[in-house]
Amino acid sequence: MARMECIVVREITEAMIGLVMITGFFYRKFPAMYNVPFSPIAGGLFVVTSITEIFFGLHGEFLEFFAALILLFMVEKFVTINTGKPPKWHYFGIILAFTLAVVLIKKDIEYFHTGVLVTFGVISLRTGQNIEVFHWHYKEVFYLSAAFGFLAVLVYLMSLHMLSDFLYFGGVMLFLSVIPELAS
Repeated sequence: MARMECIVVREITEAMIGLVMITGFFYRKFPAMYNVPFSPIAGGLFVVTSITEIFFGLHGEFLEFFAALILLFMVEKFVTINTGKPPKWHYFGIILAFTLAVVLIKKDIEYFHTGVLVTFGVISLRTGQNIEVFHWHYKEVFYLSAAFGFLAVLVYLMSLHMLSDFLYFGGVMLFLSVIPELAS
């Protein structure tokens, strides 16, 4: 059965995430990514897989999922170091178990994308919960971004892939909407 999805919107979203991660490596205002060697690696994975999927049709959902887990690791490590609270490593187990279960049940490797969506939702949630550590504002924006990410997972599992892509795009745009504030 053919899927109705918007590859360009999804891949542009992931390429934007990748570019932010790569530039975050060089920019002090992104403390979770600044001088962290995983940042350009994961960012590069997002950018390269997006380009190969748009132009060559090669699916890289597993690599994107791996890059998303790297980003979550960076955020969790940054939060742990700056708050003194113990890390919430159980998120990784839950995300991994959920994603593998979905991939096995659906019998389609493209469902690793649900792992990317869940991971993005958790990253937004953790950022909102620890907003003071990042020296950012607008906690509600991060919570709304997380809600978009989790809703994108739900509609993706309902095979509403195009709606999921637009929810994902909207969630990422909400998350990135605080970046102009960082330049001031």
